[in-house]
Amino acid sequence: MAPAGVSSAVERYAPLRDAGEAEIRIHRGALYNAIYRADGNLVVVQRAYGVPVTDGPVLHLQQSAGADMFAAYVDSFERTWADAQARSG
Repeated sequence: MAPAGVSSAVERYAPLRDAGEAEIRIHRGALYNAIYRADGNLVVVQRAYGVPVTDGPVLHLQQSAGADMFAAYVDSFERTWADAQARSG
């Protein structure tokens, strides 16, 4: 059984999944940030001790030649994605 926050997020994004516009996967690993990826852009919400997630600092990264920070976050995202299990319905 997924925690309430996860179930709520799955429910919120279910219409995108059902329309074939998104895939939802669940994993058990601890995350230290949230990574949102679109085209050559990343938005990374950082976790900071004592700061609510909704108030966390945000990085906006754009893909470019030699963008090591961008590549590090994409690698992290892809490893997590590969280990996660697809969530339907």
